[in-house]
Amino acid sequence: GREEDQNVYLAALAKDFNMSLPYLSYLCRSSPSSIRRTMKTMFPTVPSDSQSRYLAMLCLPTLADFYTCYPRMEALLTFNAQNPTGHYSLDLSNSCEFAVAQRLLLLDRWEAVCNKRRQRVDTSAMGNKSQLRNESHRGRPLHLRVRSVAEWSLPEYGIFDLDYVSCYRPPAKASPLSDGLWESLMVAMYNCKEYRPQDKLKALRSISHLIFITCMHMRQMVGYFQESEFREEAFVTFFPRVVDMHNSKQFTVRFDRQEELQRLRNRLGFVTSFPFLQPENTRY
Repeated sequence: GREEDQNVYLAALAKDFNMSLPYLSYLCRSSPSSIRRTMKTMFPTVPSDSQSRYLAMLCLPTLADFYTCYPRMEALLTFNAQNPTGHYSLDLSNSCEFAVAQRLLLLDRWEAVCNKRRQRVDTSAMGNKSQLRNESHRGRPLHLRVRSVAEWSLPEYGIFDLDYVSCYRPPAKASPLSDGLWESLMVAMYNCKEYRPQDKLKALRSISHLIFITCMHMRQMVGYFQESEFREEAFVTFFPRVVDMHNSKQFTVRFDRQEELQRLRNRLGFVTSFPFLQPENTRY
């Protein structure tokens, strides 16, 4: 009967603690009337492997409870840490989206350390080896222009809007998907006409870390999406997975408008997307 106290208690636990599944199960059983609120708030505290998440979902007694909770948990459930490149707009008052923001900052610091250890040239926008671009925060000011990525901090609420660009690239001996398998994937997506383009993008993102593609594959995928919004998102997602970037002209010509290319270069970084091997006919 003390819902306000319960909310404060759960919010504090969600952002400061990690929990095992029995603890989450006990929280749900101790207050059956607030299972949905408990799951939406405490879900980021359990281990992030698929088995633990599946068992955690079993705490929801009905399918209706799952459908009600899923929109609040979707950002965390669909986050692919092995290919994080993409656009994020995160509500920091939502514990699941706050957890995604924390993971992005952790990835950013880890990649910055790897780049420094390998003595790579700093190509970040602010000269601090950060992979986060176009950062903005609507609400309480978020201090982003810092000297070191170790100084980044997140407030408790507000909208954190950014593009994350991973420095990961395919290994020298990486093998792309065969043409036949990639075409089968595109045909399967085309036949799923009852699904929205954004749903198909989520499915592609969830498996993007498992495959490498060629520039011709990228060309086919860019031609698949009709609306520029979804075309750009698919392009950004698979850009770090292209094995023959020296043939990038094969897919850049599929963008009819220079404004689209300019937006993509701004999102990915101008050094990252610079056509080093074939710069002719490129506008700057």
